[in-house]
Amino acid sequence: MIAINGDGADRFYDGVWSDGSGSSRHTCGAGRNNVGDLVCLSGAQSGWKCDVEVKKVDVETTNDEGTKIRPVDIAESKGGDRRAVGAKGDSGGPALANPSGANGDMEARGVIVAGRSEVSCPAGSTAHSTSCYAQVMYVPMTPVVNQMGFSIS
Repeated sequence: MIAINGDGADRFYDGVWSDGSGSSRHTCGAGRNNVGDLVCLSGAQSGWKCDVEVKKVDVETTNDEGTKIRPVDIAESKGGDRRAVGAKGDSGGPALANPSGANGDMEARGVIVAGRSEVSCPAGSTAHSTSCYAQVMYVPMTPVVNQMGFSIS
């Protein structure tokens, strides 16, 4: 959360950092992830990706520096086709969900922290030449909201 003049905003940007045609979208709350849920990811390098399926919840991982991160949720493309769902440089971007579809208001589900299972980046799919990943890991939003004592509405 970034507070501006004492107030947080209930919106997120859904494009790559270099795309002026991306849009600001409404966030309608925070929710918990369950295995099988579909989420959308918004990364600064790879932009807006939906039909990303939650595969594991509340697991522990170790980053490149050897620091253990827990809890994290792991998601990959729906159907497991090893499609690129994230890229190096997406960390800090939101994971979101909406049961009524990817075009409505979105519920915050987490913050992207890492990618794994490197795959080829589709041509033109990232803001710059970078590495792409078939899995994305993100810190779930519910523990963050509870620990920090704020709400998203």
